[in-house]
Amino acid sequence: MREGYPYLRKILNEDDTFKSPEEIIAQITSSGAELDQYEELVIYFKLSHRASLVWFITTHLTGTQDVFIHDRSWTEWCLIGGFPVE
Repeated sequence: MREGYPYLRKILNEDDTFKSPEEIIAQITSSGAELDQYEELVIYFKLSHRASLVWFITTHLTGTQDVFIHDRSWTEWCLIGGFPVE
């Protein structure tokens, strides 16, 4: 599974089980994000199946609440004039 999703290498053990919630949170924090600094967290990717996987990890493995998936792709969002892009 990890070959198709390079970012998974950082949160999976060698046997392809997920690392502990503490290790996953540490990995997220090391990337510059703090899960508890937001009222809501919206996950998006170019493809929604990847967003779904990250949603699962953040809600079910780290216990983060108020996590949502942007139901459309990032590409579609960018095509809508006037929508914020950071």
